[in-house]
Amino acid sequence: MLLFHTILAILFSLSLLESASGDVGDPGFVNTTSFLLRATLGASVTLTCEVKNLGENSVLWMKTGSEKPPKVISMDKKQIYMKQRFRLEGDYFNKTFNLRIDNISRSDQGTYACQIATDPPLSSEVALHIHLPAEIIGQKQNDSGKLEWESEVKRFVYNESDMVNILCEVDGDPPAEVEWKRPDGTRVGEQSTPWLNIHRVQRQDSGTYICSASNTHEIVTQEVKIAVHYKPEIAVRNNDIRRKEGGYVTLECLVDAYPRPQYIWKKGRETISDINSNDVIRKSTSTRIPLSCYSDKTRLIIVSVDPVNDYGTYTCTAVNSVGNDTGVIEVSGRPREPRVLSPYQGFRMHSYTLRWDYGEVAPDNPSFIEVDQFVIKYRGMWYEEVGPDKVRVVYSNKEHLEKIFKPYYGDDQPRLPMSLELQSLRDNITYEVHIYGVNKYGIGNTNSFNFSTSDIDIEILTTPVPFPPGKQNGYSV
Repeated sequence: MLLFHTILAILFSLSLLESASGDVGDPGFVNTTSFLLRATLGASVTLTCEVKNLGENSVLWMKTGSEKPPKVISMDKKQIYMKQRFRLEGDYFNKTFNLRIDNISRSDQGTYACQIATDPPLSSEVALHIHLPAEIIGQKQNDSGKLEWESEVKRFVYNESDMVNILCEVDGDPPAEVEWKRPDGTRVGEQSTPWLNIHRVQRQDSGTYICSASNTHEIVTQEVKIAVHYKPEIAVRNNDIRRKEGGYVTLECLVDAYPRPQYIWKKGRETISDINSNDVIRKSTSTRIPLSCYSDKTRLIIVSVDPVNDYGTYTCTAVNSVGNDTGVIEVSGRPREPRVLSPYQGFRMHSYTLRWDYGEVAPDNPSFIEVDQFVIKYRGMWYEEVGPDKVRVVYSNKEHLEKIFKPYYGDDQPRLPMSLELQSLRDNITYEVHIYGVNKYGIGNTNSFNFSTSDIDIEILTTPVPFPPGKQNGYSV
């Protein structure tokens, strides 16, 4: 029993000696060096604080720096800032006060101080620096474009020739590098700039653009779209349509425009379809069907041509928010331009055999247009010297000579090429010729060409053109 009490006395004495030796000196920190601690989002970090000679003083953790006033997190063993992600850890007997932060968020970045509440207080600081992966916040513009949405993708809308300035707003620590690219990887604009700049944007600039940002090995991207509005441009598929009575006609205007246009059709000054309707206003006895209107074309169909009501000049006008354009189509029963079949060089000194037919027939315009008569006008021409290095054109006649040719139409005969022999010509000169057809609907297009007479008569073997029994292929007056 005596031995037990002796051991207790020795242990108590040692405890008093240890306590006395630990409290000797001023309060302070075991490690007094401020330092930088790096962490990543979602990780955990422990801020250490080991003190000495604390005595009766308290130990506080607080967040300083941008926090005004500083945010007190704990005092001694008591936690004041009661976020579950923050908790005190330590061996308070050995004067260790550590602060653990779990699931680190962006708001945790800043300067933390472990403070001994002396007068004045003593602080040991640690700067918690959080690495933030690159993040694209969004895009905004500072110019004339209009913002729309296409699904979840921003779409910036401009008129052609506008200036494009789109900022890709990014965040990250360290600062992210930013690039603009097209989907095929082509870089757009200057390297490593958050601005997408296009001077005088054109319709071909429409499409998808990708903003990419990176401050690590990973890259984040976000798409935007640019839409360029431009006024309609009309191309008429066939602006000169020849149809006989009862024929089927398709009038078509091809349109390049954005946004999608609306259409107006007119015949002369009469509006036959206004911008608010696709139905044709039927003011004549001819049969028209409703218009076909698409984003890139519009069609008007006349099922059975009535010369009185349907021949004339039609216009198709496309209108959108940027402007308008108009195409012109003529529908008539006038003869087509004759097609000359005879060669440029004649074989006779004083005559020339002119051969021609009714003209080219387009695949989409196959109907035959009858011609009451063909008019052939011609005269010779040559050059005459009038001085050094000077010549003038001399004509064989002041006015053109004229021939009239009336074709024959047989019900059971093909429409054969026609021929007419021009006689009493001058030898070895050039003749200019104009030939056109005429019918009850007007004068057709003129084919103008030249031929030359020979300086000698050349005998050639020809195969005569077969004529219907008892008929000539035509006659001249």
